[in-house]
Amino acid sequence: MDEWDEYETYMRMAEKADSSGRADAARRHREAATGLREAWFADGIAERGQLGSSAVLQAIAVREDWTRRYDPIRLTVQHDAFVREHIDQAMTRHAAVDVIDPDVALTDVVNDPTRKAKYQQTVGSLLSHLGMERLVLIRGLPICEFSFGYTRVSATPIYQREHNGQRVDMPVRLKAFDQLPIADNKRPIYVTQQLNEALYFRLDEARVLRWLEANQIVDAPADHVGRAYLERYTDFGPFAAYVGSANLLRRSKSTNLECGMLVEGPAVAAVKVLLDAVISMANS
Repeated sequence: MDEWDEYETYMRMAEKADSSGRADAARRHREAATGLREAWFADGIAERGQLGSSAVLQAIAVREDWTRRYDPIRLTVQHDAFVREHIDQAMTRHAAVDVIDPDVALTDVVNDPTRKAKYQQTVGSLLSHLGMERLVLIRGLPICEFSFGYTRVSATPIYQREHNGQRVDMPVRLKAFDQLPIADNKRPIYVTQQLNEALYFRLDEARVLRWLEANQIVDAPADHVGRAYLERYTDFGPFAAYVGSANLLRRSKSTNLECGMLVEGPAVAAVKVLLDAVISMANS
């Protein structure tokens, strides 16, 4: 019982550290609590929980052969950590705010119950119309951009070269930056760190299921889309779904690493309507 009290004390101290903006202290307290819990597992005092899905267990066993970038199990763990650190914990220090429950820094409707109710009704209706369960504004999301080399011919992995009157596909060489005059002749990686604003969207799972049914996806799950995705995932290689460039030239050493995702169509226009409405309501 003494150890359990100690565990709870560490967790309370972590929450207090979060609320006062002391992220390093909060992390130390959670690590201490985790150490106690792991000791209970090692000593047989407590047992770890078991996954209820044999298909997910099988996926975990074979995931070492998957492309790491798109590994859904890895992304699930990362998403959970992201929500806990940059949303749940950030909200305790006003570094993140749910747009349906704004703070005074987002809009002054907070101080007027009538205007706040109108704001929540309008934004909530837009979110529901777009099939979104949650929209969170994150203030100061840490971003790290880095460059480790450059190309001179093309920003893409393949370029077409003229040879004997024919266009021939040729690979593009990524050249690392010159070695530094230090021990081991290590090569530099140029890094830029920033704190940027970000928007976190969470889709309404029921709307996703209705969309799958409307588009005649015959094997769509009846519920728990996320679990079904983990159970049925098939790796599609390292290059599929990658859109963008990595043209790391002079300016990129200190500023840019170009890569991105192409998004277009009516859904994008609808998201713009939502964001414009939120901004308009916040400024009214």
